[in-house]
Amino acid sequence: MQILVIEDEQRVAELIKRVLEEQGYQVTLTSDGEMGKILALSKDYNLIITDIILPKINGIELCKQIRAAKPDSLILMLTALGTTDDKVEGFNAGADDYMVKPFDLRELHARIKSLMKRSQIGIGKIGKLILRIADLEMNPQTKLVTRNGKTIDLTPKEFKLLEYMMQNPDRVLSRSEIAEKVWNTHFDTGTNFIDVYINYLRKKIDKDFSTKLIHTKSGMGFIFREEKIDMKIRNKLTILFTAIIAALMLAFALAIYFSFSNNREEEYYELLRHTAITKANLLLDAKVEPAVLQLIYRHSENSLFQEEVAIYDTAFNLLYHDAVDIDKVKETRQMIDEIINKKEIRFYLGELQAVGLLYKHNGSKYVITAAANDHYGYAKVRSLKYTLIIAFIISIIFIFIAGTFFSKQALRPVSDMVDKVKEITATNLDLRIPEGTGKDEIAELAVTFNEMLNRLEKSFDAQKEFVSNVSHELRTLLTAMLAELQLTISNKRTNEEYKNSIQHGISDVQKLVRLSNGLLDLAKASYDQTEITFKDLRLDEILLDARNDVLHNQTGYKVNIIFEKEIENDDFISVKGNEYLLKVAFMNLIENGCKFSEKNESTVAITYFKDLTILRFQDNGIGIDQKDLPNIFTSFYRGENKKYASGNGIGLSLAQKIIKLHKGDISIVSKVGEGTTFAVELPHI
Repeated sequence: MQILVIEDEQRVAELIKRVLEEQGYQVTLTSDGEMGKILALSKDYNLIITDIILPKINGIELCKQIRAAKPDSLILMLTALGTTDDKVEGFNAGADDYMVKPFDLRELHARIKSLMKRSQIGIGKIGKLILRIADLEMNPQTKLVTRNGKTIDLTPKEFKLLEYMMQNPDRVLSRSEIAEKVWNTHFDTGTNFIDVYINYLRKKIDKDFSTKLIHTKSGMGFIFREEKIDMKIRNKLTILFTAIIAALMLAFALAIYFSFSNNREEEYYELLRHTAITKANLLLDAKVEPAVLQLIYRHSENSLFQEEVAIYDTAFNLLYHDAVDIDKVKETRQMIDEIINKKEIRFYLGELQAVGLLYKHNGSKYVITAAANDHYGYAKVRSLKYTLIIAFIISIIFIFIAGTFFSKQALRPVSDMVDKVKEITATNLDLRIPEGTGKDEIAELAVTFNEMLNRLEKSFDAQKEFVSNVSHELRTLLTAMLAELQLTISNKRTNEEYKNSIQHGISDVQKLVRLSNGLLDLAKASYDQTEITFKDLRLDEILLDARNDVLHNQTGYKVNIIFEKEIENDDFISVKGNEYLLKVAFMNLIENGCKFSEKNESTVAITYFKDLTILRFQDNGIGIDQKDLPNIFTSFYRGENKKYASGNGIGLSLAQKIIKLHKGDISIVSKVGEGTTFAVELPHI
């Protein structure tokens, strides 16, 4: 298999060629981008390995030109540029994989094999299929991606990422899996290039559509599936507000409707009763002939719409009937008896309202029935019903509009806060959310956010400073070691010179070991307190162990331990803590006193007061300048004293972290030329 290597560093290029040729590959070398382009376009190589910083044409531009001319070419970028932005730029240019120098040759070989395997398998089987999820379609063969008929332009790496996600819908894809399957690389937790590419895809295929397809599963990865957006709080509030008001209005409307209907019924029964009694009085008191009353009944406008009145005696003898031929009520003996017993009854005959009553007149008892249809009353009830329905619908519409407006206004501060938070990234953590002048819940939320951002900003700044200091210390030591070795090998030396060079190398390695141990201890001291094992410990025993270790490492040191008063109870010098961390802190304080003392001597005094155990680490050394005291516990800070003794500036910072972790306090008193005293106060058992 043919591999083209474009690398301007001759030593690195020859090393890569030798390794690949041992694996059976045919390798072509070139040292500049222009010649690399000519070779890549003139011949079909199975793989192209290129650096980014190249003469004539840089690797990014070269990758773009090769990808445009030969879309199926496999390109591996091998470069010293290793930031997330560099990797994203490389993948955007069309790289299939990205490796950062320095690299392991075994990993390079593994990645090449993986790329070759993918090129052989290709996407033949799936490339002929149209991938479709919701309204998103992808044609792997033509590289065409559309959503709802709209063409979406993707970079080659974005296309591969989307293709893999569409081939694995409804399944959580971890970042490690995506890195391996799409980029052919192992996922590095220190980078976020996968999240960056996911964000690119979201902007292109999700941003302008209500149905989102790419979803984040916190702590797990990403899942590709059709999923409707959850209803926003604003819409929920609007619907809830509208539903509550609608329910209240509906209850109110129903109360009005049924109240009016009941009143109509009662009023009409009373009107029927009054009409029946009036007609009985005309018949019995005024002695109006039944024929006359019937004539009036038949020819009147009859505002009661054909009310029919019948008068019986208690023996069920008909005395009068408005219309015997119609007889709407159809009285029976049983009905007459019921009226006599109950004095009055009311009932419905279909749509007719009917009333029956026992009427006393001049000592005699009569049974009167009356029935009629309240046409006007029913018309008013129907009119009221339609009015209430229309008013209800119109009111709901206005309430919904008003609810939308008020919920939008009420949540506007939250929306503004969300917009502001979206602007805040790792590069501009100095931005803050406006807190306003109010003291409501929104203002409290803004204050809480800003407090969190303050902590994050301090953490990021501390991390950046820490990484910068660590890099400086490591590079300084490595540079010294490299320069020493290069200088030694550059010419023939005497045995004594070789011995001195080796001694310098050993010294640098020892410094590197101390720095590494210090960094590990610093990391342990930065753990959450809940993750560290605490137990009851006697501080004098830990001090003795620390003293012995210091004297073992530095035989020329002298360490004195003094008990200032008699210890009446072991609890007075016992604490709940972590033995390893406390020992590290005490060793650092003892070593610090010894190495800055002319006689390499330090004294540790132990006492107690109330609920505190007090340790004083004293020396009669050179002291610390007042301008250095405020920064003495800052990681990697080296004051004017650094010219008297070597160190990396971790010890005192580490000691303070450990003491704080044990809920204690550490303070310093120092005077130039007289010495320094560190006072450690720890709460005893």
